Amino acid sequence: MERVIEIFVEKQRQRLADGKIRQEEYEAFLDGINDALSFLSLHYVNSSETVEKTDRKPASFNEIEEKYKKFREVAMYKNSFLRVSDIIKYSGQTTDLLQKITHSVREEL
Repeated sequence: MERVIEIFVEKQRQRLADGKIRQEEYEAFLDGINDALSFLSLHYVNSSETVEKTDRKPASFNEIEEKYKKFREVAMYKNSFLRVSDIIKYSGQTTDLLQKITHSVREEL
């Protein structure tokens, strides 16, 4: 699962380098990924380009909603959060809380 996410990020980083997306879109994309990964105590580390363990608590719906309101690039955030949530689900590592918040993000944001 970690490698799939790393490839997903690499493709977006290449789009950023090619000028196909803006820096703000890329940052919103990474926030969505890291919020979804937080449910597995994981975090994408940009400097090493790897998914690693973290002691970060899972993101709450209120935190996600607050970030979502701030971002101008909400589509990138929502897309990356939902995609990583799906990757986690299909890898068999999903949690009840992640499923609940994924449903809320999909329906309410």
